[in-house]
Amino acid sequence: MTNIKFSQVLFGCLLILMFMRFGIGAEKTYDCEYRHYSDTDGHHRVDGDFKLKFTVDRARDEGYMTGNNGRFKVGVIRQPDAITFVEITGTGNVMTTTVDQKNQSVHSRNTVLFGKLLASQYYGSCWSFERVE
Repeated sequence: MTNIKFSQVLFGCLLILMFMRFGIGAEKTYDCEYRHYSDTDGHHRVDGDFKLKFTVDRARDEGYMTGNNGRFKVGVIRQPDAITFVEITGTGNVMTTTVDQKNQSVHSRNTVLFGKLLASQYYGSCWSFERVE
């Protein structure tokens, strides 16, 4: 029978805690809701519900956005105090969403339609939660 040292048990426990903390095989989800937006006509209140859901699959290092038009793969840019999601639509338009460490969020739409730039920014907040496998 082998003797297991206290330091080996401690190391194993720390390793397990580290995997749980940093989410090996985990998903982090951001449920975001936007109540105001700005465009070339000024600042407005959103009519109805405008919600987006972002999921980061840490095991695959992939991000997904779920919105009114379905679920799409998005780019993920991690910063020390925020995370940014980048979507490039089928027509090449760019949408970005940033969530800071206080769960405040800005969703920016940069769309060109019939040669005209239609830009807008939505302001809101997110609720985040993690699922560890």
